Amino acid sequence: MCRLLGSRSIVAFDFPGCGNSAYPHGTHLTLGDLVDITDHVVSVLKLQSFTLIGHSMGGAVGLEYTRRHTEQVKCFINIEGNLVPEDCFMTRQLSSVPYEQFRCKQLPELIEKCRKSTNVGFQHYAHDNLAVVDPQGLYDYAASTVDWSDNLPLLQHYVGLTPPKLFVYGNANKKTLSKTLATLQSNGCPVASVGHSDHFPQYDNPSQLAQVIAASGAT
Repeated sequence: MCRLLGSRSIVAFDFPGCGNSAYPHGTHLTLGDLVDITDHVVSVLKLQSFTLIGHSMGGAVGLEYTRRHTEQVKCFINIEGNLVPEDCFMTRQLSSVPYEQFRCKQLPELIEKCRKSTNVGFQHYAHDNLAVVDPQGLYDYAASTVDWSDNLPLLQHYVGLTPPKLFVYGNANKKTLSKTLATLQSNGCPVASVGHSDHFPQYDNPSQLAQVIAASGAT
């Protein structure tokens, strides 16, 4: 994927509790905190006029960051980021039970389900994310994602963004996202699909995802 994007520099970082990043126990981080962390990363690295890419929950974080920093974001690419309550297909289930039940039952079951999935993306998600994520962090993020999706007009915020934007989705989810896609297209918001892909195009079809990003002209 990086090769297809040519000489462009790519900056990626883990949120607390994800990858090898520790989660600050004794606190309960929200998506708002992740927006602030993103702002801190951008400030430390002195990034200027860049394309911001957010996937799933990260799409909601990227949307709010872009709303706050329209002068810095050259383009926002939202890869199946949360925009409506129906997007909480996984987070709503995870956050609907007490934490101990989530940690001891829900999370192990989800990991096993994704590992056995016929979809490559969900298999990678189980191995690269769920197997190493801090359970408290995932639980807190899931609850905050549901809260934002249910109580904030994320779709309207996305439509109203000033910087150029692109909504990207896996073609397997075209029917599920049909109402959102129709709203975006009726408001002149560009959308692009990634073939042979489900919710994780970066795993399912990374070369075509890179082509979509490059073709957007955003980079």
